[in-house]
Amino acid sequence: MQKTLEATTKGEENRLSRTRVYSTNDTYLAALDAVNKASDPSHQVKRFESRDLTRTQLANITMDHKCNLPTDNKERWYGLELHRNVEVVEKYTLGEGRSNAVLSWDKEAVDCFRKNTNAHIIFFGINTPEDYMKAKELGADGVMVDSPAMFKKIVSDDK
Repeated sequence: MQKTLEATTKGEENRLSRTRVYSTNDTYLAALDAVNKASDPSHQVKRFESRDLTRTQLANITMDHKCNLPTDNKERWYGLELHRNVEVVEKYTLGEGRSNAVLSWDKEAVDCFRKNTNAHIIFFGINTPEDYMKAKELGADGVMVDSPAMFKKIVSDDK
């Protein structure tokens, strides 16, 4: 019994180093940054880059073929849907134009994000065999699914 307790305790060491927070709201990430700033390094919680930053960069790459991500090789984690519906608003002298578009990750986008060799990409909303195959093809570091049971079937069918 003592060995089991020791193994559990040992396995729980550095659990904060294995934790990463994702939020769709930058306010929560800013609050986490403030807490981390006041904490010693061993108690800081790592986080994903903001959803807004990730989405904006993906849009710039997809629509304008501009890659403006840092290349300092600092560890960064990015997460966003493989396919993201967005509303594009363009402002003109006489008003604005609105259109709907779908941002989808492709090789150009992944290559841009991976300019930083310490970048990690997680795709959300991977719920079909086609999306799973695309995530694998693009070299995603991980995927998030709506139904683990359904995903287990997708993965086993892929073998």
